[in-house]
Amino acid sequence: MTKTWDIKDDTIFNISESHMCENAVKGVCYEINSLKECISLTDRLKSIAGYYINDKKLCIPLSNKLFEYINPHYLQVPRENSTSFILNSGTFPLNEANSVFYGDIFHIKARDKYVTTKVDSKSGIGIMRLSSEKNNIMILSNTLVSDYTKRKVLSGDIVWLGVPETSLKAVRDNDTGYMVWKPFVGDIIGNRDTITIIAVNKKKGEPIVYGDTIKLIYSGNFHITFENLCDCLISTNDIDKQTEFTLEPNITVFYCNKKCLSIPLNITEKDNEKAYYKKNIVYRDNNCLFICNNTSKSNNINFYISILLLVFILIIVYDIVRRK
Repeated sequence: MTKTWDIKDDTIFNISESHMCENAVKGVCYEINSLKECISLTDRLKSIAGYYINDKKLCIPLSNKLFEYINPHYLQVPRENSTSFILNSGTFPLNEANSVFYGDIFHIKARDKYVTTKVDSKSGIGIMRLSSEKNNIMILSNTLVSDYTKRKVLSGDIVWLGVPETSLKAVRDNDTGYMVWKPFVGDIIGNRDTITIIAVNKKKGEPIVYGDTIKLIYSGNFHITFENLCDCLISTNDIDKQTEFTLEPNITVFYCNKKCLSIPLNITEKDNEKAYYKKNIVYRDNNCLFICNNTSKSNNINFYISILLLVFILIIVYDIVRRK
């Protein structure tokens, strides 16, 4: 797959210029004639971001460790005669894999069952019910969010719920009060048919993670709940009938074990926003920030140093014994 870069003129990363080379991949800045060559070098060094100072012809491919906890887009600041660039590669922060991000695919669970996504073949509309079958659902923002700047879903966010690879969106049937899947038409951005997602026991603005208990409110007024009579989801003004849901991820994540390996997020160990597998931190980036190879090399070097030290000690001990 061809790599693409988000390039912004007259910007730089918010890093002290006196320490910019220290933050480079190998602690080195490079004199290069063009931005294109700088991006090519950054790619070869397996860095996900860097910048080029035009008036100094200086290229700084930044260390990936700078972005282990923060989206590099948040660090971009204005500076004339400089150009910053970021690889369009994944979700940030990359090491908070258990956070719910816009664009995530998951199953919605309530009462040990899952929300269905089946629709009528003629009308294209389907009532949202609960069943034992797991169905993929996607969380969408009602504002534009680029793939490479995916952001966390926060408690109190106003979202859309959709079905991946379809035009289906969760809406309220005004005649019956049922929650249904219905194809949306027109602009994908707007305030119609929105759902407020609230994490129980969390303040507004705090990140939602997989495992949180959540409540859903349609259009700010109707509480989404389960109705036994129809075995379906309905919307009601009665807050006491509100149903609690959880989100079960259907997402592939990645961890380092000499190389970057994939694993389903739902079998990892969760620690709030982070996830671990066999004590290794789990990433959303399919390259594990290119850290695996570096870690492996570092471990190999440490191993060889330990062997050399052991041999050196044995030689000294042998020499002492021989002299006695």
